[in-house]
Amino acid sequence: MNGNNTISGSHAVYDLRRTWATRFIGPVAIAVVLLSLLGCGAAEPASESAGMEPSSAEQAIELSAGRESAVYMQGDSGFSGRFPGLSAARDGLDEGRLLWNEESSPQSIIVKDGVLYLVSLEPALWAVDIESGQLLWKHTLEAPVLAPPVVGDTEIWIAAVDGEVQRIGTEHGAVLGVTRLGTAVYRTPLLHGNELLVAAESGIVEQVPLTDEGTRGRFRSKVEPQHLLSEDGLVVTVSGEGQIQAFSGDAQAPADIELSYGPDIPNTAALRDGLLYVGGTGFAVYDLHPGDADRTAEQLGRVEELGAAQQILISEYGPLVLDLYGYLHLLDLETLDARFSQQLAGEPTTAAVVDSVVYLGTDTGRLYAVELPSGTVLWEIDNAHSAVTALFPGNEELIVAYAAEGVLQYYAAAGQGDTDAPSSAAEQLESHTLAAVVELGSYSARIDEDGIETSFTPDSTGDYSIQAVGRDGEEILIILRDEQGREMERNVGYRVEPRLTAELNAGITYGIRLEPVVRELDPVVLQLDIQRQ
Repeated sequence: MNGNNTISGSHAVYDLRRTWATRFIGPVAIAVVLLSLLGCGAAEPASESAGMEPSSAEQAIELSAGRESAVYMQGDSGFSGRFPGLSAARDGLDEGRLLWNEESSPQSIIVKDGVLYLVSLEPALWAVDIESGQLLWKHTLEAPVLAPPVVGDTEIWIAAVDGEVQRIGTEHGAVLGVTRLGTAVYRTPLLHGNELLVAAESGIVEQVPLTDEGTRGRFRSKVEPQHLLSEDGLVVTVSGEGQIQAFSGDAQAPADIELSYGPDIPNTAALRDGLLYVGGTGFAVYDLHPGDADRTAEQLGRVEELGAAQQILISEYGPLVLDLYGYLHLLDLETLDARFSQQLAGEPTTAAVVDSVVYLGTDTGRLYAVELPSGTVLWEIDNAHSAVTALFPGNEELIVAYAAEGVLQYYAAAGQGDTDAPSSAAEQLESHTLAAVVELGSYSARIDEDGIETSFTPDSTGDYSIQAVGRDGEEILIILRDEQGREMERNVGYRVEPRLTAELNAGITYGIRLEPVVRELDPVVLQLDIQRQ
């Protein structure tokens, strides 16, 4: 075992041409409350029994081959993809287009073949066409889903907390098969060869065939896996107590490798090229030597100086660590020294690497693009939204889920020579004049101490939410008035809330007045969001 913080050069080479056959999604750091969609007009898919051709199963295991297939969530130990196009967007992003809103963010978003898949706590699985924003289908589940699904070419596998694993067709949302495990499931299923690995209670990992109902078998980790990872026939479990086990070959055989990470509790883990990265208060790298019977696993290095790690991404320049204190660290491949430590405005919640750029979201709603390996911030965008809970980099676009605003689609801003789009993040934050009449949606506007006013006429009777907050967190007073100008509601009780909710009648014009809580400030940019609950 190597007792210092040095990784030998033979371990510092990463084959970026290798495509991962699997992804691991860590536990959800926070539960996001979702309300059911009213008036969506989408029929529930009918359950049906159907077989799956072996060729479809073979295609399904090539998850990472698709240009549009990834999951990034709050607190993920995420897959670090190579997605084309977006890294060229060094001048920022154009204003976001609302794709989906249910008064709060989905638990997870997955994008594949032009379709946005969302998992809500209703519980339900939604499919939305990205180009048109049309809801394609909605599949309601009987039990909550706390783990993101696995998406193949034509099918989706989703596991509910009651232990029911459903196989769902991507075309119409029809149920193609159901496996009932009889035990609770809280972790993300993992695609491994021609089977789905599902971590259940008491350290049991169920092996579910892709093409049939029922299970092929099971194997047991000594303690309940907090993180479940796979690569090239190697299955690794990392428990909440820091116990590491690796299974190679037939997963039902006893563990080939057993290690202990400590003394702190691991928050996140990632696996690439036989190297296991584990982060908690400390950060450690282990060489598992898969396929080499003559060598035992060893710790290659460990550092204790980082803040509590909550996400690890692997880039060609070294491992990237996001910590709970608002820093992004790029570590040297050989020494584990920090090549840079970039402080962010808020705690980083999710990130993705695209070639030489890492895109990040924070709990304050900010988006960043940071260049690798220099650590230069290419742009920073703050649209006064709530916390970023998930993001997905596509071809010249970035799809982002927010805790309150739903899912927005951003396009890469045009270059300096194009006057039709903002050329920098600063230009994107310039204020807009708030229209005298607004509809459902999001608006940005400049506000000074005199405040601003607008009006809203709902087209249907129901409960509506009105949210307003300054881009740097400034508190905004919201006053709702009836047709006669009389005050109905305001967002002040014992403190100022960013949102007020009221029942509004169809066809009635309501006044909305916005005022800064703190007077004598320079004008600020605020974000106004009006949504139906």
